[in-house]
Amino acid sequence: MKQIDQMELLAPAGTFESLKAAVANGADAVYLGGEQFNARIGAGNFSNNELEAALEYAAERGVKVYVTMNTLTKDSEMDEALQFAGFVYEKGADAVIVQDIGLAGLLRHSFPELKLHASTQMTITNSAGIRQCEAMGISRVVLARELTLEEIEALCKTTDAEIEVFVHGALCICYSGQCLMSSFIGCRSGNRGRCAQPCRLPWRIRKKDGAWSEEAYYLSPRDLMGLTELPGLRKAGVTSLKIEGRMKSPEYVAVVTGIYRKYLDRLRAYGEEAYRIDEADLEKLEQIFNRGGFSTGYLKGIKSYRSLVYPVHPKNRGVRIGTVIDARRDAVRVQLEKPLNMGDGIEVWDTAQGVPDIIVSSIVLDGEHVRFAPAGTSPWVGDMKMRVEKGSQVWRTYSKPLMLEARDSFERGEVRRVPLEAVFRLETGAPASLELTDPDGNRVEVFSEIPAEKAEKMALDEERITRQIQKTGDTPYRVEQVRVETDGIGTLPISALNAMRREAIEALGAIRRAAGKREKADLSSRPPFAVTGMGKEPESVPALTAFFLSKPLLPAGYDRYVARIYLPLLGREDLRPIRECFRGEIFIWTPNIVRNGEMDGLMNALDQLEGMIDGISAANPGTLRALGEHPGSFRIHADAPMNLFNSHALAMAAQWGASSASISPELRLDEAERLNAHGLLLEAQVYGRVQLMTLEYCPASLAGACGMACDGCEASRGFLRDRKNKVFPYMRDGGKKRTLLFSAEPVFLDEPDKLLISGIKHFRMVFTDEDDLTIQAVSRWFHARFSGKPPAMDEREREALDRLLAKGTGKGHWFRGV
Repeated sequence: MKQIDQMELLAPAGTFESLKAAVANGADAVYLGGEQFNARIGAGNFSNNELEAALEYAAERGVKVYVTMNTLTKDSEMDEALQFAGFVYEKGADAVIVQDIGLAGLLRHSFPELKLHASTQMTITNSAGIRQCEAMGISRVVLARELTLEEIEALCKTTDAEIEVFVHGALCICYSGQCLMSSFIGCRSGNRGRCAQPCRLPWRIRKKDGAWSEEAYYLSPRDLMGLTELPGLRKAGVTSLKIEGRMKSPEYVAVVTGIYRKYLDRLRAYGEEAYRIDEADLEKLEQIFNRGGFSTGYLKGIKSYRSLVYPVHPKNRGVRIGTVIDARRDAVRVQLEKPLNMGDGIEVWDTAQGVPDIIVSSIVLDGEHVRFAPAGTSPWVGDMKMRVEKGSQVWRTYSKPLMLEARDSFERGEVRRVPLEAVFRLETGAPASLELTDPDGNRVEVFSEIPAEKAEKMALDEERITRQIQKTGDTPYRVEQVRVETDGIGTLPISALNAMRREAIEALGAIRRAAGKREKADLSSRPPFAVTGMGKEPESVPALTAFFLSKPLLPAGYDRYVARIYLPLLGREDLRPIRECFRGEIFIWTPNIVRNGEMDGLMNALDQLEGMIDGISAANPGTLRALGEHPGSFRIHADAPMNLFNSHALAMAAQWGASSASISPELRLDEAERLNAHGLLLEAQVYGRVQLMTLEYCPASLAGACGMACDGCEASRGFLRDRKNKVFPYMRDGGKKRTLLFSAEPVFLDEPDKLLISGIKHFRMVFTDEDDLTIQAVSRWFHARFSGKPPAMDEREREALDRLLAKGTGKGHWFRGV
């Protein structure tokens, strides 16, 4: 593990203004996106011209730029993605952030000098996953936000790769990269940068008595605030601290970046024992944006989910400033606990009326119109649009003074953040010279246009020379050291000295702006992208497979319909009767989330099943890596949570040792048809609920008392209902304390024969909460459709199938896509 003296402060830049705000307030690096291929398509983002200007702007000021290409990429988009990557490579990007393992492999092949960072969307939660990233040529890993400080430290100790963690901003309730909710509800895929945030909408939860709760924001986490945890993160060995917020305002970026810069510098200067946080800074963070206050997320572990999720309000709550003590239709009288300014934004939390909000346009104190009311006073505030109840809380969601202060931080002029050393030489009869050197060793030397003359009265002395050279004005430079070498008798017009300074600074700036630029990569001279481990596509006839979330009771002769089953991890005794009655292939599915402390136990448990199973399904890069390193004769299936969205991703899965793979459920049929399997036997889901979310959090914990004792809890299986009355089942793993949330309707591809013209050979049915009769009916129906024979179902099975269809099914993304 590398020793980290100063952690990098990485700030978001959704627009050029936000970039300036981040730089002016002390960011060491920024991350930003182009107009495509980034996970925040809704941000302002940067055109290619703006991106080139941004790279130059940051480079001159010594700030690194990481360009986001952190979405899943279709085969049809790969050429364009490669061209964009080539553009940012040529223009000097310090790294590219990637989610898609296929794109990562292609970029490593095409631009071996371009640094790659693994996005948090890659869902890396264990050391094997980090090793897999390193094997791909990735130099930095952004860990999943669900990890604790102890887990982060353990992972840092196992690798020389840089480790980045989120330290402030919005939290997703689901593991990043594993959320399909927005995709399947409204075709706006988070994996494609278009998340509609249905998690921030109101939901209802089914209570014990079967009734539905009142609407609340059961899936809306508080924002993360890790300011208190900086000493622990440094001790853990973290390289970079990431602030979330490319969709936020430049003022937000300015305030948050500035405060974290202050405390990183304080930690470095005074150490952990003297590390203290001022209440005024905490209030600034709350004022600029918070959702029901802050939490430390998962960094300190979760002792109560009520500290993680705020079910009352999904937007900025701001800071409480007082209570309504009187009300008229157009104004409220507020007993102020904190000051109020004209132009502030406030919300009045009225349990009957909701949350009316206004921009303060009138403050009347003691009968006088004023622009400011101090704490402890009781002014009338308007202009309200409705009458509210006395006793309602008043929250300030927009502080005009704070916004003006934040904007001033990046509009008032350059922050002189680049230190320079200067050497000035003056000798009578010769042109004077000025030499400037920056911290990177760049050096320029300029000469005066006229020679120095002998002074008639007073020679140009060292103090005056130094003062003029240090007048760097509105530039990002400050001259810290000046060495003057003069003969003591010569002089030069001050205008000439100033001109030399300006010329030298401009020349040095040009060098710095161009320092990271590279020659255009000649991709035509490189051999085609290929990976080892690929073979010809296996000869295989179309076959059904069945995935069981829990241990099934298989009917006799089930192997006549189904060639492969996927089972949860079972002991040998539980598995034996299934093995004896089922003559097809048995694969054990492993979770899409395997924390570092869970991996050894998983591998040991799988060892116990050798000889009884045919293979293992891996759902994350770490498990796939661990299986490849583990002695054993299991075949490996790369499962759908790996987000295998294109042919290059399939090629990477083949290189990593998989013999079969499930393609992403976000692909359309025509896109799936064009996939190159690269020797893999491809599988796709044709029936069953889709796993939309994987959460550490349990929704039922907010609907009643929760003692975190998940084993045996009767609420471990439940239902959430959205605003459109769609019901989504969830299931809690009591042992791992992890929740799976499923789609409201099962996929039912009633024309599965259309898949036969594709390269897909295995067609998966997913069974989550179906009864035995429905499992039998669905299996018979799909077998008949693929075999071209009429379904051999009895009356009870037909009725079960009819009941299933009557409840509603969908076709997933087969004919709509993302």
